[in-house]
Amino acid sequence: MSLKHILLGMLANPASGYDLKKDFEYSLSNFWNAELAQIYPTLGKLEQDGLISSKVQPSSQGPNRKVYKRLKAGQNELTNWLKQGPIIPKMRIGYAAQFSFLQELNYEERLEFVYALQRDTKKRLAVLQKFVELYPLPGAEKQSEHFSTKQEKEAYALQALVIHHGLLRLQALLDWCDLAIAQMKAIK
Repeated sequence: MSLKHILLGMLANPASGYDLKKDFEYSLSNFWNAELAQIYPTLGKLEQDGLISSKVQPSSQGPNRKVYKRLKAGQNELTNWLKQGPIIPKMRIGYAAQFSFLQELNYEERLEFVYALQRDTKKRLAVLQKFVELYPLPGAEKQSEHFSTKQEKEAYALQALVIHHGLLRLQALLDWCDLAIAQMKAIK
């Protein structure tokens, strides 16, 4: 998976690099992170490759801004990427690797390790639950009557499902923390 394809997907509507960064923080942060230092060079490469174009536009809040637009070649690249099917990466989960070696710590330190993971997960889950309130599963949303097209309704449903994926993943991690704590206490 690459930032290139994610940016192509995000450019269904023209946007500046700053707009894309805000969108990352708002809707993609539960599974992907990108900084402006990564976004702008990737946008430059996409433009160089003829997948997007840019235009400088005046801004009401400061200097002119460069707004990017996906071109037909970019749409084709995005479609080909999506048609490849799900990309299921081999994950690197740092805390799981650390957990494999927790026997190097004393009992209290091992337990604190899992409690720290649990606290962090609860914080991230609380943030994501705010998004779940904004994006309830299709059929439960209050704003469904505000969709003017079928495409808007479908886009909403897909975004809600991505958010719920993150919610379930974090909930599963909390369940695992509970299991780990119980097992660690049982074998003490």
